[in-house]
Amino acid sequence: MLKHFMESAGISFIILFISIFQGILIAHTLHAEGKGIIAVYMSIYNVIYTLSNLGIRQSSSFFLSKEKMEIENIVSVQLFAIFFVTILTAISLLIIFNMQNILNYEILIYFFMMIPLALYVTYTTSFALSYRWIEKLNGVKIIISLTFFISLIFFYFVLDKKTIEYYFASQLIAYIFATIYVYSWIDNIEGYRYKVENYKELFINSKKIVTKGITYAFPLFIYGLNYKADIWILNNLVEPIEIGVYSVGVTFAEIIWQLPMILSIIIFSHSVSDKNSKEFSINLWKKHNLIMLLLLPILILYALFIKTIIPILFGEEFLYSYIITFLLLPGVYSIVSFNILNADLAARGFPMVALNIFLIAAIVNILLNYLVIPIYGINGAAIASSISYIGASLFYIIRYHKLTFIKSKI
Repeated sequence: MLKHFMESAGISFIILFISIFQGILIAHTLHAEGKGIIAVYMSIYNVIYTLSNLGIRQSSSFFLSKEKMEIENIVSVQLFAIFFVTILTAISLLIIFNMQNILNYEILIYFFMMIPLALYVTYTTSFALSYRWIEKLNGVKIIISLTFFISLIFFYFVLDKKTIEYYFASQLIAYIFATIYVYSWIDNIEGYRYKVENYKELFINSKKIVTKGITYAFPLFIYGLNYKADIWILNNLVEPIEIGVYSVGVTFAEIIWQLPMILSIIIFSHSVSDKNSKEFSINLWKKHNLIMLLLLPILILYALFIKTIIPILFGEEFLYSYIITFLLLPGVYSIVSFNILNADLAARGFPMVALNIFLIAAIVNILLNYLVIPIYGINGAAIASSISYIGASLFYIIRYHKLTFIKSKI
């Protein structure tokens, strides 16, 4: 697992630097207002996509590794799902964009074209998860990040098309390249083929995978809603310029999640195929405690660093983004625990453990946002988010410890 972590860490740092330069590019071309509008679109898309993809990636990995379902049956379900999920996601985005008064048909078309490609990439990488092909997962991430950034540079500087629409055109191009990359190796897996001889069997397998997948997708939807609800609410209460400033602060706060997010993917991949669940969870708990201890001094140094670096990189327009980062850091730190521990329970087939906790946290977050944003503006949104993150993570840690060391149900 250490080898996979080191490889993934290196790739993630490359992606992190690319995303920072990408953010700087957007800040200096579209400014705070454009960055704020993009943040609203992406927050909506990310939350809806998390739910509408039905958790088929995780459930496919589960049935392949734990239930030994035949690959061709999983492939058939995945390809069948892409068609229906694309329609579901597209309709959902159309309705919500219209409700949020941000309906732009050109941007909507880019999303419509991107969705089936994103689903194909998401679903088929379930095999990489099951087989611990971490390098292939890393390959997908680096291709998306790099081609997205190159496309932005091409549109904004070569063609001089400095608009929000071309931001989403660049995303579409990134997923085209990612789809080509995934197809280049996924078709070489023995047994990987689409085969439907019995539609009753397809229905039964689809029911199994989707039913299990929803137990992964719905909690992730709630987590996403907790993380992104502030952007949706801000869209109705403040100007896009303020959302742009807020989004930069959020970006720098979420940098802290990079290594734990790498760990969560690797933990899921190893945990889903590990034979001794109890021992794995106990060892993970010890490593989690060490990680949280080591992260504290890093967090303090980071907080001192960002106050200087944000205006230098993004310009004076984003001067006060560092305040947003400061306010979010306590909550972000607590979420690191959740990301690490939840990967284990989710891999064991218990993703619903966190649902009740984060459902309540999401409701609290939304209510707090509506209470404090009218008073404190974007700072209020950061405070509300941090409070909900801390509360949810503390309850989850207690629950994980109880299941691992007391009830021993995993």
